[in-house]
Amino acid sequence: RRGGQWAHALALHDDLVDAGLARNDFTYRAVIGACGEARQWALAIRLLHEMQRDELPPSLKAYTSAIGACENAGQWLQALELLGAAYDVNLTPDVVAFTAAVSACEKGKQMDVVMELLVDMWKQELHPDAHTYSSAIRACGPTRNWMKAVELMWLMQEEDLTPDTVTYNAMISTLEQCGRWESTLKVFDEMEEENVRPNANTYIHMIGACDRKSQWGFALKLLHQAQRHVRLRGFGLLLDLESQGMEPSRAVYLAALFESKALSRWDLGLHVLSRVRANGAPLSNFGFEMAAELERYCVSPISIKKMRQAVYDVAQRVDRFKARAKRKRVQ
Repeated sequence: RRGGQWAHALALHDDLVDAGLARNDFTYRAVIGACGEARQWALAIRLLHEMQRDELPPSLKAYTSAIGACENAGQWLQALELLGAAYDVNLTPDVVAFTAAVSACEKGKQMDVVMELLVDMWKQELHPDAHTYSSAIRACGPTRNWMKAVELMWLMQEEDLTPDTVTYNAMISTLEQCGRWESTLKVFDEMEEENVRPNANTYIHMIGACDRKSQWGFALKLLHQAQRHVRLRGFGLLLDLESQGMEPSRAVYLAALFESKALSRWDLGLHVLSRVRANGAPLSNFGFEMAAELERYCVSPISIKKMRQAVYDVAQRVDRFKARAKRKRVQ
């Protein structure tokens, strides 16, 4: 399971029957979990039905694993159906099950449903944990409801829960989407005061917030900090997002351009620019300035032959990266 080899786990599970061994809740949960990591949500649900057909009532943990599979695949409706199905078989979902459902709805951009789930938890005297609150705060971003996010952060602290890096990132991301760059700086400063260590995602959201409001001096300062403190690798992040079929944000392109410029790796920069053009990504004036400087550098001291070879080398590196990512998904 840890290697993400869900097909192998499923085959082993089927082999238990051929060997005359009984499958149980533990083995089913292991395979459902492996399918969840591979985003095979339909297969995870099918395994739940198989348990019932084998006269093996699924446990709450089995339902939670299936909800988690739907969460990873962004299938929020199916996650809610499974949560309701647990009640139908006289199981009472706990904080872990609700949190998986909340996260699924957050990924599905269903803020209203997320808030309804939180209310249901409070009615049942279940106390949301930091993960639950972080997902709920992130859900406020697409609807630009930053005041609700602030309220959730306050409620979290009222319940004596300590915000961690994930929670602060959720808050900064929501404020970024709401165009409140000054508020993101305050939250960023609060992280430092509370000794909460920022990570690469923190800086990406911060850079995005500053770039949205044309605060390029702050954005440049943050780019320098990110490379120094968390070794932000914008180019690697860009490739990782594209290999997952996710659209990189403008801040990711900025970080990748800045990295190529800082390392004098104009070959990487050319690839970033080609991805910007291919994806129709909008660059800010700050991004265009870096791009223009990069292109001026490319055509001055370096021969066309070397330029072509460098671009070819980068293309091969990208192809290898995508091939590895594809193999992981197949496994």
